[in-house]
Amino acid sequence: YVFMNLFLAGGISGNLSKQWKLLAAKIQKQCTSISQEKTAQPSSQEAKKRSPRPLDIRFQASGGAVYASELGWGGQMAVDFMLGTKKIQDRRIFLGAGIGYRAKFLNHTTYSFLPLQAIVSMPLLDQKHAPVLGMSIGYGFALNQSTQGGICTAAELAWNYTISPQTDVQVGAFAEWQQAQLDVIQTINGNEYITHMGCNFLAIGVKLAISF
Repeated sequence: YVFMNLFLAGGISGNLSKQWKLLAAKIQKQCTSISQEKTAQPSSQEAKKRSPRPLDIRFQASGGAVYASELGWGGQMAVDFMLGTKKIQDRRIFLGAGIGYRAKFLNHTTYSFLPLQAIVSMPLLDQKHAPVLGMSIGYGFALNQSTQGGICTAAELAWNYTISPQTDVQVGAFAEWQQAQLDVIQTINGNEYITHMGCNFLAIGVKLAISF
């Protein structure tokens, strides 16, 4: 009888030991599967960092000389803020639109314009650092009371430095044309007359642009 109890107790203990081992193996297998899924799938924060932004920002500043046949030579300062995309057909081509400010200093007078323009800037070589050709066209709104705005366009040749997948810096030269109309007051026989005179502002200079 004693041997029978010991035999039964040993059998029950062995079955419990086997069940515990099977349960531990199942838990370990489940933990390993969950760990592999977490490793294979990136977190939402990492996915957000890797996903490209819908629009890129471009800021540029420039300065140089400006000439108008009716006013002579002077200086110009300008800034531009643009939004667009710089990835077209797997090339770093910037295509966008934006607003800017132009201050032209001629004949002791500041002629200010607010251009709304579209711009395209494309690399001439498919390299990380490469020369870039750019063009823009738009309409420059005059901010002076005695000046009316008109069409504006520009061309630029620059060198592009790719700092990171999201950041580019460009340094180069530009040429710009701004159409305008000036109100000139003339005094004839003691009477004042306002004459509308067409004027073309031609500017050349250097520029620095960054897009990110």
